[in-house]
Amino acid sequence: MTYFAEHQFAQKQIRPIKPSTVAEYDQVWTRLKGEHWLDYAASHQIKSKSSLAVLRAAWRRGMALRILEEIEAVNTGQEHTAHADTGELDDHEQIIHALYGQLNDDIRGVVELLPNSLSHTHDKPKFSPKKTSKRQSLSGLPDDWRSQLIRAMSRAQDRLALMVIAMTGARPEELRMGVEISVDAGGGCLTFRIQGAKVSEITGGGQLWRELTVDPRFVLEPDLVAWLWAYLQEHQITTIQIDQKNAFQKRLQRVREAMAVGSGNKGWKKISAYSFRHQFAADLKADSSIHFDDISAAMGHVSDRTKQHYGHAKQKRGKGGVSQISAASSIKAHRKSAASQMFLSKATKRSKNLKTDAAGPNGGHPISIKNT
Repeated sequence: MTYFAEHQFAQKQIRPIKPSTVAEYDQVWTRLKGEHWLDYAASHQIKSKSSLAVLRAAWRRGMALRILEEIEAVNTGQEHTAHADTGELDDHEQIIHALYGQLNDDIRGVVELLPNSLSHTHDKPKFSPKKTSKRQSLSGLPDDWRSQLIRAMSRAQDRLALMVIAMTGARPEELRMGVEISVDAGGGCLTFRIQGAKVSEITGGGQLWRELTVDPRFVLEPDLVAWLWAYLQEHQITTIQIDQKNAFQKRLQRVREAMAVGSGNKGWKKISAYSFRHQFAADLKADSSIHFDDISAAMGHVSDRTKQHYGHAKQKRGKGGVSQISAASSIKAHRKSAASQMFLSKATKRSKNLKTDAAGPNGGHPISIKNT
């Protein structure tokens, strides 16, 4: 048998891709160990669209290569052995049919099996509502909005959690996992160790961990700084953690709605825990002493382009106070668009024109990334 149809079908699944992508798919295929990509995703609770797309592509490519290998084995056996082992050839034929069936079923049934976000053939609405970024929630708020909101939280644990997010940009999911804290009372700084909540072994995205040393005086009002030091010393806090459910966010929602009514400023209703993360990014971007890659590491990103989705330098309301950044992985560089190059050029000119005293009372903080 020539298996022309099977060979052509498998060949179509192996499109020309970059060597780096080939290496990535090969690693994923090895990790799958023959398991269907959907079963693997379910057992490992993988829900990210990008991770699922990589799983699917790697599995299909691996299956197609196996089909081609089995066809080659059959053809080689028929050419070189006049009295070929019929049983062995039958085994190869069964494997080819089985692999072909699995791959064909996956491709033909992908619309039914995949969530809509991954299917390119499902019916899409003609008009999709535009997604609103949380960084837009920073508009129209007073400069001390973070301190006002923190003061309004009645529970001490909630105040502490918001302070941590304000100083580190940690995600709420990372607070649920627990953020470790160490105190340098003499230097007036706090060091936070954050376990990444958005880490993908498939795409290599997200920092597994990151450590930030922060001077809270650059972020919080003096009365909150005093409260923070007193609370940490009294309770000997080493780990800061919020409840596993959404109770924290619900309490925050009630407070922000009350503040919107009390102040007459509807902007408070848009605030969430992620608004603190956007403000953190905005403050770092406005600090000319901090390198762009350091911002990515501080945000828990591995890609140097992901930070563009968080905060604008013009939205700054503080100096960030970050004096040290350590991260698990180095930052991956991506080719910059023309618009991005223009932004970088303007940022460079801006940093050269800034006065030396703009960095803060101590003349600025050195920033460094320690890669392991």
